[in-house]
Amino acid sequence: MIITTIHYFFFGGGVKGCRFSNDLLSLNLKSNRWEKIDTYGDAPCPRYKHQSCIVSDKLFILGGGCYLPPEETMDVYVLCLQKLEWSRVKTTGEAPQGRAAHACEYDSVTNSIYIWGGFDSSLATLFDFYRLDLNTFHWSVQAHFTAHTIWPGRSFLSSCVFDGSLYSFSGSDGDRRFSDIMSFRLHCNPLKLIQLAAKSYRDVYQQTALNKLPQELVHQLTSTWVKELGYSAPCS
Repeated sequence: MIITTIHYFFFGGGVKGCRFSNDLLSLNLKSNRWEKIDTYGDAPCPRYKHQSCIVSDKLFILGGGCYLPPEETMDVYVLCLQKLEWSRVKTTGEAPQGRAAHACEYDSVTNSIYIWGGFDSSLATLFDFYRLDLNTFHWSVQAHFTAHTIWPGRSFLSSCVFDGSLYSFSGSDGDRRFSDIMSFRLHCNPLKLIQLAAKSYRDVYQQTALNKLPQELVHQLTSTWVKELGYSAPCS
């Protein structure tokens, strides 16, 4: 399920032991009317418990299956929303295991899709965390977790990316149902040199009344201190 500014897209779906679909449906959010979208090309097989995301004018489908994943490694398909043509993405690197009921999020800063959790064809809960670089379509391992880490593997979870981190909500490992929230830092924006200097100056300023720095530099540091780091102005 994917929402754009005008349309709500729904791909695939099904019920365990019953019919599975690879139809693409669209709900027009202005007219509130559903329609089936006719597509062509190399489309994903019918499936559910997959994940999807829209990047620019492309719809990506990752993983899922007819209850169990159909392949040993994760398959990735992309639909060009302009031409309505499907194609299978040829990836390089260490591809994740085939999985279903996993998390999938797009990060615009790294232009990458991140995959975490889910279960494999033996119903084993997965603990690994992968990145697919959309510039090169290269898979890379971001982290491997174990059953004893503070971030236990799970499936049927919700997730989102915010301010450089991927957040994971709830989920289940087959035996337990979680109600926690965890985060994994994807990237960070380091402070500028002047911001680091201002922070150090602030820490020192609180410890001594003496200031031997040139006044021009002091003014620049205190200005950065207040405007960019959000500290209150120092007492004179």
